[in-house]
Amino acid sequence: MIKDNVEIKLEKIDDLLEKCTFESIFAENISLEKTTSNLISNINLLSFLKPSSNDSFDTITTWKLDAYQAPIIGYKTDNEKLKLVSGLFTYHKICRLKAQSNELIPCLILPKRPSPDLRRLIFLNDIVRLLLKQYLNASGPSISELLVCLFKGHESVINSSEWRALFPSIKTKTELCKWLKISTKVIKL
Repeated sequence: MIKDNVEIKLEKIDDLLEKCTFESIFAENISLEKTTSNLISNINLLSFLKPSSNDSFDTITTWKLDAYQAPIIGYKTDNEKLKLVSGLFTYHKICRLKAQSNELIPCLILPKRPSPDLRRLIFLNDIVRLLLKQYLNASGPSISELLVCLFKGHESVINSSEWRALFPSIKTKTELCKWLKISTKVIKL
């Protein structure tokens, strides 16, 4: 049986994750990877978030606990800087806590720089799962807008190879709405 492109990409991602190492990286040495940065700049991603709580009440311990629970995943450059591929919300919080720039951040380090399509798929997994399950201001129009922006260039969000790789059991708009516990009438895909 010939494997389709989706299976091959998932196997490559699995291989990268199997070889990940855990390291603490200084916050000032972490930055967005180009593919990730381009995707974020193409849509106003932060507009889809619920208002956040006041981080000034966090301690170093609770801040690091967040980083362990939702780790930054990236790869190192030749100069030992970390390029973020996943963990945008943890990174965003670190950026808001500028006073902590000399703190060591727990990160998962990929063994090598993934190809652009794999970096995009890893990032999409990070964003779509978190936004749809946890942080999204879940109105139908905003969900539709987000998914169309993230998966633009595809005839149908649900039929895109990236969607099928990330959510293989969600094959229809009805199944998506059932998963989100919202009416199919509010989603336009």
